[in-house]
Formats: sequence, C-alpha cells, structure tokens
Amino acid sequence: MAKHDGKNLKTNILAAITAIDPTRECSQTVAEDGTEKFSDVVFENGNPNKITSAQVEAKRKELIAAEDKKKSDKVSAYRKLSMTDDEIRAIDPTLLEE
Repeated sequence: MAKHDGKNLKTNILAAITAIDPTRECSQTVAEDGTEKFSDVVFENGNPNKITSAQVEAKRKELIAAEDKKKSDKVSAYRKLSMTDDEIRAIDPTLLEE
C-alpha cells in the first residue's frame, strides 16, 4: 500500500507499472486519504505480462531512490556554489523537503 500525495507522480503505482511495462493499459482508484493499493488497479487488457504487486513495490522503491538521488545531486551542486538553504528553496522549494 502506498500513500499518494499528488507530489510524487513519478513514483506512484501507475508510474511503477508503466516503468515495468510501457505498453500497459490500466487505471486506478485512489482513496480519499491518498492511499494507493495494487488491488485497486484495473488492467484494461487483462495484465498480459502478469505484473505482480511485489514487482510494482520493488519498482516504486527503485523510482523513489532515483528521485531522491536526483534531488540530492541538485542540492549538492547548489551547495558547491555556496548557496544557502533559502536560496535553494527559492529555486526549488521541494529540494529540501524531507
């Protein structure tokens, strides 16, 4: 189960499925509280590649790690330019979020 907050569209369940199978045809219902579940994914074509919940969760973790590294690399580059946290936040407020 994943929490979807609208900010992490690159790392949500559908993004993970697309990363596994770019030709996928599926949709998903997200609960009002933002909770995502693999069981709420509807494969329009019957999931011909038999994508599993475990595969999706592993891919999500991989995507999250890649996004975190990208953020870290950007912050590191800004720090090499002797930028302060306020200056970094002015450029991209999401970079210093936890």
